[in-house]
Amino acid sequence: MSTPRRVVWFASLAVTLVVITWTLARATEKHDAWIRSKLREEFAEDAKFDKVHPVVRGGLVSLKGSVPLFEDKWLAGRKARAVDHVGKVKNEIIVKTQWIPDGVLRMQLKRDLHNHEVDGVGLKVRKGVVTVRGTVPANRERVLSLIASTEGVRAIRERTTMVE
Repeated sequence: MSTPRRVVWFASLAVTLVVITWTLARATEKHDAWIRSKLREEFAEDAKFDKVHPVVRGGLVSLKGSVPLFEDKWLAGRKARAVDHVGKVKNEIIVKTQWIPDGVLRMQLKRDLHNHEVDGVGLKVRKGVVTVRGTVPANRERVLSLIASTEGVRAIRERTTMVE
């Protein structure tokens, strides 16, 4: 191939790559705007998400803002993951809940779990972060939901084994 032909070939290749890149960027922007719109609709349906703001870039959703309960943070993440075309969700929502002394919160959680016939679960609480240990029943989601819906819980760490 002669030099002028090479130059033309490389120039056309470069133009093609620029057009493809630009087209993909525009498509990504449209998807991001669509995802952001869907998330805003989802969060607008419930007042507890008034302070939640989705940031979308390339299908990656970052949730910012604050909620009153850890359960709300958990639910916001689930809602975001359920939207079509969402690649990954980074949940950076801050739980702004009432401060409850760790010992008081631990006893309240133990009592609530016992009232729901969940025993054998170890709980450690430090600065509102609840570490769940031991064996949990097959309805693990219910146990975690009970903990997450308790005022004073800022986060949950799970170190459990599930029993059928």
